[in-house]
Amino acid sequence: MPVQLPPQTPAQTSSDIAIFQQIEDRWSDAVLNKDQYALELVLAPSFVGIDGYGKVSDRDEEVAQLFAKSSAKQTIDFKVVSTRPLADAEVVNGTYILHLKKGSEDASNTEKGVFTHVFQRSKGGWLCINAQRTIVLNPDAPKGKSQSNR
Repeated sequence: MPVQLPPQTPAQTSSDIAIFQQIEDRWSDAVLNKDQYALELVLAPSFVGIDGYGKVSDRDEEVAQLFAKSSAKQTIDFKVVSTRPLADAEVVNGTYILHLKKGSEDASNTEKGVFTHVFQRSKGGWLCINAQRTIVLNPDAPKGKSQSNR
């Protein structure tokens, strides 16, 4: 069964979603273009991220990952579904698709899931202080050898 995100709450507006979609798009572009400065304009110095496999990272590690020789080329598409204001913070929920491609090989991995990002107001803008991704498994995917032969 696909994961259902909560419907849009009365406290949010379509302009809230548009604002945070733009921020998420800047994050995606920073990763794709390996743009350290752009990524630092999205992630707070106190940022903590947890990927879909439970690996915890901070902002410095996220920036370093951009330039790691062993890292795969990444593209990530965030789709903001809902936002909730909390004092000087905003909780943003949505879906994502992460594409990883190693070297010049045609083989690539795709990860789909849901995310929660917490942004804090900072100097007239927003910085992400916490990110959590959860991989959503495809319910139609074979679950082992016995089912793949059917």
